[in-house]
Amino acid sequence: MNPKKHTQKETGLVTGLLCRHIFLDEQGQKYSVKRPIDGKAFLGRHGIEGQQEKEYYDDCENALLHYAYDHYEYWRQMLPESEQLLHHPGAFSENISALGMTEHTVCIGDIFRIGQAEVQVSYGREACHTMNERFGKPDMAREMHKHSRNGWFYRVLNEGHTQAGDTIVLLERPRPDWTLARIQDCLFGKSMERQTLQVLSRLPELAAAWKNIFAKRLETGKPEENAY
Repeated sequence: MNPKKHTQKETGLVTGLLCRHIFLDEQGQKYSVKRPIDGKAFLGRHGIEGQQEKEYYDDCENALLHYAYDHYEYWRQMLPESEQLLHHPGAFSENISALGMTEHTVCIGDIFRIGQAEVQVSYGREACHTMNERFGKPDMAREMHKHSRNGWFYRVLNEGHTQAGDTIVLLERPRPDWTLARIQDCLFGKSMERQTLQVLSRLPELAAAWKNIFAKRLETGKPEENAY
């Protein structure tokens, strides 16, 4: 096991905090939109909360979704027809939008201080058909995975408030060899390299949802059928 790497380094800048709002369409069907939170937001173990809005998840491993605002320019160039959708944070259903951090610079298990809260990277986000429909692109989710522009989840270690404009400070990096992009290359690329699968299936900081996938590959000797 790698020794814990203790550090304190300003890593990112919060550009937006967002919470899900539920609406009804003309047919009475529910749909959700992420809207910015005005002022301070509370980062809790089960989600994010504003003054008048709250987003709750039973699974603490995916309490908060972070999406790199750095990726927005890439998508604007690739999807000029979606420029209006990409004008502000929230297009990728994120709770936290920030500059200065991507899947290639963030490692599994990283612990960050965001405002008064402390959070830890638990696993990457598996984009679904929602992204395909939102952008009118049948393979949008697959493109997000292919280029490691899919976002990641945090578990909240210490609850607290934060707001747009706060810096994100790296406190600990226990797994410097395992960037999210590297792990995702293994997952979405359906790697069957045995030594890698053994390591990832036992990585303490990695959420059980992904550890179980790698363990299953070891057990069955074949990748899952999910169409990433």
